[in-house]
Amino acid sequence: MKKINIYVILFCLLLFSYKTDAQHFELGAMVGASNYFGDLAPTPVAKETHAAYGAFARLNLSGSFAFTGSITNATISGDDKNFDYNRIRNLNFNTTLTEYAGIIEFNYFKFGVDVNEKRFSPYIYLGLALTEYNPSATYYRTTTQLRNIRTEEVQYGLFSVVVPFGIGLKWQFQKHIAMNWNFGFRRSYSDYLDDVSKTYPGSWDEINTLKKAVVAIATDPSAEANGGIPISQKGYRRGNSDFTDWYMITQVSLSYRFYKRMKCRRFY
Repeated sequence: MKKINIYVILFCLLLFSYKTDAQHFELGAMVGASNYFGDLAPTPVAKETHAAYGAFARLNLSGSFAFTGSITNATISGDDKNFDYNRIRNLNFNTTLTEYAGIIEFNYFKFGVDVNEKRFSPYIYLGLALTEYNPSATYYRTTTQLRNIRTEEVQYGLFSVVVPFGIGLKWQFQKHIAMNWNFGFRRSYSDYLDDVSKTYPGSWDEINTLKKAVVAIATDPSAEANGGIPISQKGYRRGNSDFTDWYMITQVSLSYRFYKRMKCRRFY
Protein backbone atom coordinates (compact mmCIF):
# COMPACT_ATOMS: atom_id res chain seq x y z
CA MET A 1 0.00 0.00 0.00
CA LYS A 2 2.83 2.43 0.81
CA LYS A 3 4.44 1.82 -2.59
CA ILE A 4 1.10 2.33 -4.33
CA ASN A 5 0.79 5.73 -2.61
CA ILE A 6 4.15 6.91 -3.92
CA TYR A 7 3.20 5.96 -7.48
CA VAL A 8 -0.04 7.91 -7.09
CA ILE A 9 2.04 10.95 -6.13
CA LEU A 10 4.31 10.48 -9.16
CA PHE A 11 1.27 10.16 -11.42
CA CYS A 12 -0.14 13.42 -10.04
CA LEU A 13 3.15 15.13 -10.81
CA LEU A 14 2.89 13.84 -14.37
CA LEU A 15 -0.56 15.35 -14.78
CA PHE A 16 0.65 18.63 -13.32
CA SER A 17 3.59 18.77 -15.72
CA TYR A 18 1.32 18.67 -18.77
CA LYS A 19 -0.53 21.74 -17.55
CA THR A 20 2.62 23.82 -17.08
CA ASP A 21 4.21 25.61 -20.05
CA ALA A 22 7.93 25.23 -20.72
CA GLN A 23 8.39 22.66 -17.94
CA HIS A 24 9.79 19.26 -18.73
CA PHE A 25 8.84 16.09 -16.91
CA GLU A 26 10.95 12.91 -16.66
CA LEU A 27 10.33 9.35 -15.58
CA GLY A 28 13.29 7.11 -14.93
CA ALA A 29 14.86 4.08 -13.28
CA MET A 30 18.12 3.80 -11.40
CA VAL A 31 20.59 1.17 -10.20
CA GLY A 32 23.54 1.55 -7.90
CA ALA A 33 25.10 0.60 -4.57
CA SER A 34 24.61 1.36 -0.89
CA ASN A 35 26.74 1.31 2.24
CA TYR A 36 26.50 2.46 5.87
CA PHE A 37 28.40 3.83 8.83
CA GLY A 38 27.24 3.86 12.42
CA ASP A 39 27.67 1.83 15.60
CA LEU A 40 28.67 -1.33 13.72
CA ALA A 41 30.84 0.45 11.15
CA PRO A 42 32.71 3.53 12.43
CA THR A 43 34.00 3.77 8.85
CA PRO A 44 32.38 2.24 5.73
CA VAL A 45 33.55 -1.28 4.83
CA ALA A 46 33.81 -2.16 1.13
CA LYS A 47 32.57 -5.75 1.54
CA GLU A 48 29.37 -4.45 3.19
CA THR A 49 28.38 -2.75 -0.09
CA HIS A 50 25.03 -3.87 -1.53
CA ALA A 51 22.89 -3.31 -4.62
CA ALA A 52 20.36 -0.46 -4.70
CA TYR A 53 17.65 0.27 -7.26
CA GLY A 54 14.60 2.47 -7.69
CA ALA A 55 12.41 4.71 -9.80
CA PHE A 56 11.86 8.45 -9.91
CA ALA A 57 9.88 11.30 -11.43
CA ARG A 58 11.56 14.66 -12.05
CA LEU A 59 9.87 17.99 -12.69
CA ASN A 60 12.31 20.46 -14.29
CA LEU A 61 11.10 23.74 -12.86
CA SER A 62 13.67 25.76 -14.82
CA GLY A 63 17.13 25.36 -16.28
CA SER A 64 18.57 25.74 -12.78
CA PHE A 65 16.13 23.91 -10.52
CA ALA A 66 14.34 20.57 -10.54
CA PHE A 67 12.18 18.65 -8.09
CA THR A 68 12.55 14.87 -7.94
CA GLY A 69 10.33 12.35 -6.16
CA SER A 70 11.85 8.89 -5.81
CA ILE A 71 11.43 5.48 -4.25
CA THR A 72 14.64 3.54 -3.61
CA ASN A 73 15.27 0.05 -2.30
CA ALA A 74 18.67 -0.57 -0.73
CA THR A 75 20.37 -2.85 1.78
CA ILE A 76 22.79 -1.88 4.54
CA SER A 77 24.75 -4.12 6.91
CA GLY A 78 27.53 -4.08 9.47
CA ASP A 79 29.54 -6.55 11.53
CA ASP A 80 31.87 -6.12 14.51
CA LYS A 81 34.12 -8.80 12.99
CA ASN A 82 35.29 -6.14 10.52
CA PHE A 83 37.01 -4.17 13.31
CA ASP A 84 39.53 -5.68 15.73
CA TYR A 85 38.64 -3.27 18.54
CA ASN A 86 34.92 -4.21 18.31
CA ARG A 87 35.32 -7.91 17.55
CA ILE A 88 34.64 -9.07 21.12
CA ARG A 89 31.21 -7.34 21.14
CA ASN A 90 30.30 -9.58 18.18
CA LEU A 91 27.19 -7.70 17.01
CA ASN A 92 25.99 -7.71 13.39
CA PHE A 93 22.95 -6.55 11.43
CA ASN A 94 21.37 -6.46 8.00
CA THR A 95 18.36 -4.44 6.90
CA THR A 96 16.55 -3.70 3.67
CA LEU A 97 15.61 -0.03 3.34
CA THR A 98 12.78 1.49 1.33
CA GLU A 99 13.31 5.23 0.95
CA TYR A 100 10.56 7.64 -0.14
CA ALA A 101 12.23 10.96 -0.98
CA GLY A 102 11.47 14.44 -2.25
CA ILE A 103 14.59 16.27 -3.48
CA ILE A 104 15.42 19.75 -4.81
CA GLU A 105 18.27 19.84 -7.35
CA PHE A 106 20.35 22.84 -8.40
CA ASN A 107 22.10 22.62 -11.79
CA TYR A 108 25.45 24.37 -12.06
CA PHE A 109 24.77 25.08 -15.77
CA LYS A 110 21.40 25.92 -17.30
CA PHE A 111 20.45 22.37 -18.17
CA GLY A 112 18.05 21.31 -20.90
CA VAL A 113 17.62 21.04 -24.65
CA ASP A 114 16.67 24.59 -25.53
CA VAL A 115 19.12 26.66 -27.56
CA ASN A 116 20.64 28.62 -24.68
CA GLU A 117 20.84 25.67 -22.30
CA LYS A 118 23.49 22.98 -21.87
CA ARG A 119 23.21 19.27 -22.47
CA PHE A 120 25.56 18.53 -19.55
CA SER A 121 25.70 19.86 -16.00
CA PRO A 122 27.01 19.03 -12.54
CA TYR A 123 24.41 19.50 -9.81
CA ILE A 124 23.90 19.37 -6.06
CA TYR A 125 20.82 18.17 -4.22
CA LEU A 126 19.11 18.35 -0.85
CA GLY A 127 15.87 16.76 0.26
CA LEU A 128 13.74 15.06 2.86
CA ALA A 129 12.78 11.39 3.02
CA LEU A 130 11.05 8.70 5.03
CA THR A 131 12.97 5.44 5.20
CA GLU A 132 11.32 2.17 6.17
CA TYR A 133 13.67 -0.31 7.87
CA ASN A 134 13.59 -3.62 9.73
CA PRO A 135 16.97 -4.79 11.09
CA SER A 136 17.87 -8.45 11.59
CA ALA A 137 20.96 -10.27 12.90
CA THR A 138 22.46 -13.72 12.41
CA TYR A 139 23.98 -15.66 15.31
CA TYR A 140 24.76 -19.38 15.42
CA ARG A 141 23.43 -19.61 11.81
CA THR A 142 20.00 -18.37 12.88
CA THR A 143 18.58 -15.06 11.60
CA THR A 144 16.42 -13.08 14.03
CA GLN A 145 14.24 -10.02 13.35
CA LEU A 146 15.32 -7.47 15.97
CA ARG A 147 12.56 -4.85 16.16
CA ASN A 148 10.28 -6.82 18.50
CA ILE A 149 13.16 -8.37 20.47
CA ARG A 150 13.85 -4.92 22.00
CA THR A 151 17.52 -5.62 22.67
CA GLU A 152 17.90 -2.28 24.49
CA GLU A 153 14.33 -2.19 25.78
CA VAL A 154 13.52 0.53 23.24
CA GLN A 155 10.56 0.23 20.86
CA TYR A 156 11.64 2.14 17.74
CA GLY A 157 9.36 2.87 14.81
CA LEU A 158 9.02 1.44 11.32
CA PHE A 159 10.26 4.67 9.70
CA SER A 160 13.04 7.16 10.17
CA VAL A 161 13.17 10.73 8.88
CA VAL A 162 16.22 11.05 6.63
CA VAL A 163 17.94 14.03 5.01
CA PRO A 164 19.48 13.09 1.60
CA PHE A 165 22.17 15.38 0.12
CA GLY A 166 24.92 15.00 -2.42
CA ILE A 167 26.32 15.74 -5.88
CA GLY A 168 25.71 14.45 -9.37
CA LEU A 169 26.10 14.82 -13.13
CA LYS A 170 23.40 15.07 -15.80
CA TRP A 171 23.79 14.40 -19.50
CA GLN A 172 21.01 14.98 -22.02
CA PHE A 173 22.40 12.92 -24.92
CA GLN A 174 19.15 12.70 -26.91
CA LYS A 175 16.03 14.84 -26.99
CA HIS A 176 13.99 12.46 -24.88
CA ILE A 177 16.71 10.45 -23.09
CA ALA A 178 18.91 11.65 -20.22
CA MET A 179 21.56 9.92 -18.13
CA ASN A 180 22.29 10.80 -14.53
CA TRP A 181 24.92 9.85 -11.95
CA ASN A 182 24.80 10.87 -8.31
CA PHE A 183 26.45 10.15 -5.00
CA GLY A 184 24.85 11.13 -1.73
CA PHE A 185 24.72 10.74 2.02
CA ARG A 186 21.61 10.06 4.07
CA ARG A 187 21.58 11.50 7.57
CA SER A 188 19.10 9.43 9.56
CA TYR A 189 17.27 10.78 12.60
CA SER A 190 17.15 7.28 14.08
CA ASP A 191 20.04 5.52 15.79
CA TYR A 192 18.36 2.13 15.37
CA LEU A 193 18.86 1.34 11.69
CA ASP A 194 21.42 -1.14 13.06
CA ASP A 195 19.50 -1.89 16.31
CA VAL A 196 22.43 -0.54 18.37
CA SER A 197 22.45 2.76 20.24
CA LYS A 198 22.71 2.87 24.03
CA THR A 199 23.39 0.36 26.82
CA TYR A 200 22.82 -3.28 27.76
CA PRO A 201 19.56 -3.62 29.76
CA GLY A 202 21.16 -6.27 31.98
CA SER A 203 23.62 -9.15 32.07
CA TRP A 204 23.23 -12.12 29.74
CA ASP A 205 22.00 -14.30 32.61
CA GLU A 206 19.43 -11.71 33.71
CA ILE A 207 18.04 -11.32 30.20
CA ASN A 208 17.98 -15.09 29.68
CA THR A 209 16.07 -15.57 32.94
CA LEU A 210 13.53 -12.78 32.40
CA LYS A 211 12.99 -13.35 28.66
CA LYS A 212 14.27 -16.03 26.28
CA ALA A 213 17.67 -17.30 25.20
CA VAL A 214 17.08 -15.90 21.70
CA VAL A 215 16.65 -12.42 23.23
CA ALA A 216 19.77 -12.78 25.35
CA ILE A 217 21.84 -13.92 22.37
CA ALA A 218 20.58 -11.08 20.13
CA THR A 219 21.26 -8.55 22.91
CA ASP A 220 24.73 -9.83 23.78
CA PRO A 221 26.29 -12.44 21.46
CA SER A 222 29.79 -11.71 22.78
CA ALA A 223 30.21 -15.16 24.37
CA GLU A 224 30.69 -16.62 20.90
CA ALA A 225 33.82 -14.46 20.45
CA ASN A 226 34.99 -14.35 24.08
CA GLY A 227 35.54 -17.99 25.03
CA GLY A 228 31.96 -18.51 26.17
CA ILE A 229 31.96 -15.53 28.57
CA PRO A 230 29.45 -12.73 27.80
CA ILE A 231 30.58 -9.14 28.43
CA SER A 232 27.24 -7.45 29.16
CA GLN A 233 26.25 -5.87 32.45
CA LYS A 234 23.31 -3.59 33.15
CA GLY A 235 24.19 -0.06 32.03
CA TYR A 236 27.37 -1.04 30.14
CA ARG A 237 27.71 0.75 26.82
CA ARG A 238 26.40 -1.25 23.88
CA GLY A 239 26.52 1.57 21.31
CA ASN A 240 27.08 5.31 21.02
CA SER A 241 23.88 7.34 21.19
CA ASP A 242 25.75 10.62 20.51
CA PHE A 243 25.64 9.93 16.77
CA THR A 244 22.76 8.67 14.64
CA ASP A 245 23.17 6.23 11.75
CA TRP A 246 24.11 7.26 8.22
CA TYR A 247 23.99 5.49 4.88
CA MET A 248 25.20 6.32 1.39
CA ILE A 249 23.82 5.60 -2.06
CA THR A 250 25.42 6.06 -5.46
CA GLN A 251 23.30 5.54 -8.58
CA VAL A 252 23.26 5.66 -12.35
CA SER A 253 19.92 6.33 -14.00
CA LEU A 254 18.21 6.68 -17.35
CA SER A 255 15.12 8.82 -17.77
CA TYR A 256 12.63 9.65 -20.50
CA ARG A 257 11.59 13.30 -20.95
CA PHE A 258 8.07 14.32 -21.91
CA TYR A 259 7.43 17.65 -23.65
CA LYS A 260 4.28 19.64 -24.05
CA ARG A 261 3.73 20.55 -27.69
CA MET A 262 4.58 24.20 -28.43
CA LYS A 263 4.23 26.18 -31.63
CA CYS A 264 7.79 27.50 -31.44
CA ARG A 265 10.85 26.71 -29.40
CA ARG A 266 12.28 29.67 -27.45
CA PHE A 267 15.62 31.17 -28.52
CA TYR A 268 16.44 33.51 -25.61
